Amino acid sequence: MENTNKNIAWIDTAKFIGIFLVILTHTIGNLGLLKTGIFELINNFCNLFYMPLFFVLAGYLYKQKNRSQNYNKILWSLLIPYLIYQFLYLPFVIGNKVLYHHLPIFDVTKKCLIGILLGDVNSDVDWYQGVCFPCWFIMVIMQLRLLFANINITTQKLIGLSLLSIIIIKILTVNHIDLFGCLDNTLMAIPYFSLGYLLKNKFKLENYIETFSKFKTCIYIAPLVIILLLILKFNGFIIYARVTYNIQANQSLLLIFLAGIVGSLMVILFSSLFSTSSSFIKTIGKNTLFIIYFHFQLIFFMSWMRFKTYIYSANKASFLFFVLFLSLVNLVICYFAIKFLKRYCPIVLGKGLTK
Repeated sequence: MENTNKNIAWIDTAKFIGIFLVILTHTIGNLGLLKTGIFELINNFCNLFYMPLFFVLAGYLYKQKNRSQNYNKILWSLLIPYLIYQFLYLPFVIGNKVLYHHLPIFDVTKKCLIGILLGDVNSDVDWYQGVCFPCWFIMVIMQLRLLFANINITTQKLIGLSLLSIIIIKILTVNHIDLFGCLDNTLMAIPYFSLGYLLKNKFKLENYIETFSKFKTCIYIAPLVIILLLILKFNGFIIYARVTYNIQANQSLLLIFLAGIVGSLMVILFSSLFSTSSSFIKTIGKNTLFIIYFHFQLIFFMSWMRFKTYIYSANKASFLFFVLFLSLVNLVICYFAIKFLKRYCPIVLGKGLTK
């Protein structure tokens, strides 16, 4: 078989860790703690690698099929859920702009529809309005799959494409150019996606993982953490939404990519310590696209928890556990939502593909 149970377990665990870190950092931001002690460190550290991790895993799991199969999978697993998520957000965005900002409903709707077509988050232009903020990630995955569905993948092409992407990203950041349609995010993701594909098909990562003892794995993880902390200290971090807009002039692009790669390998190695995964972790790991969308809504409804300043000043350690617990609660709610949708409306999860 192509994958052993252990391989499947570590992939699910890695995706679980990645999505938990996404929820954790967004919870920290929602509670207004981005500039507060340990929470600032956690947020900045995780932002170094959790989005690259998803791109690496997407490349690792990618299987080149014929174009018809690839397009069919893109349609059912990505495009349809993308449109569902965007249009579920649409009434809230239009209502907010019309009722609270007193903007004309026709103009707002037109700008929102353009925003859905592009998939971008809010930009500095006035002719479109971003709708579902986390959907930029799904747009990038769609573009990656379209790209790789139309090339005959070889190691040389992947290396060449990755180098070309890095050069273009550098040109964009130097000239402060923010591409529309999430194209700059896709360019940023190509090297990570290519690395994931090579780890699976060229370097046979699973074979190496199987030979590592738990002690040896822990020994490898420790220096990776140190490297990430050093990069964070001397190069800072970036937000991968509107990536070229967020890269600063004093930041090294190569160190940004190195942090994404090192952090992804760190999570993969840590995940390999677990030879099995529970039903909860498997369910979360196989439905990360839905959670990327749904957890954002849950965090929005948790925004009433603005009493954080008093609790934080009273007991910092307890509040750290509270934030971790709140993030886990968010994930548990997502889990039950997935179980419900899997039974009654699987198309929302991207499971509408008929065999």
